[in-house]
Amino acid sequence: GSATMSLGSSTIQNSYATGVVTGDASNVGGFIGYLRQQSSSPTTLNNNYATGSVTGVGDSVGGLAGLVLNLSSSSVMISGNHYDNQSGSVTGDYNVGGLIGNIQGNQLVTTEKNYAKTKVIGTGIDGDIGGLVGYSGNSKLNIDQSYFEGTIDNNGAGLTGGLVGEMYSTSWIRDSYAKATFLNLGSTPSGVGGLIGKINYDANQEDPFIINSYS
Repeated sequence: GSATMSLGSSTIQNSYATGVVTGDASNVGGFIGYLRQQSSSPTTLNNNYATGSVTGVGDSVGGLAGLVLNLSSSSVMISGNHYDNQSGSVTGDYNVGGLIGNIQGNQLVTTEKNYAKTKVIGTGIDGDIGGLVGYSGNSKLNIDQSYFEGTIDNNGAGLTGGLVGEMYSTSWIRDSYAKATFLNLGSTPSGVGGLIGKINYDANQEDPFIINSYS
């Protein structure tokens, strides 16, 4: 996989990574460690996949991408990608996701027709862990026609969601699902949800849209 990519307008498609990925720092992904979008033109990840086990020490670990950061005035489209490693795992301290560990920025990031099938393991204290996305600090995350199937093991007893560990209320999820088995959530987990661990709600913002989605 690629370590860091700072992109203008770009399309990454029909590519894959099959090797085991181990990082001794943050931003570790099976395909891309850190994707930084900073152009006024959109960036697209289309029809890519990774299959090797992924292990990171620290923040932002994902089966496909560790951190996606959109600093631009345009969008990031993540479509038709997957991480499939049912005999292995994605492991990190916190902000760990089966597909993407951490999504940040204030412009649109859309994930559609993506999936992850694996075991997601969080080892840090109060870590955000999700089957598809660990944590989204992005106020405009859209998840459409995507799913997770597998096991989630949050040893750090943080926020845990079958699809998303934590997200903001201006995001939406549509036609998506999680079939997750939860293990080792600790004696006092911060929040556990079959679909979402926690929604950060701001009364001055729009309500989240969760449509035709289930766990």
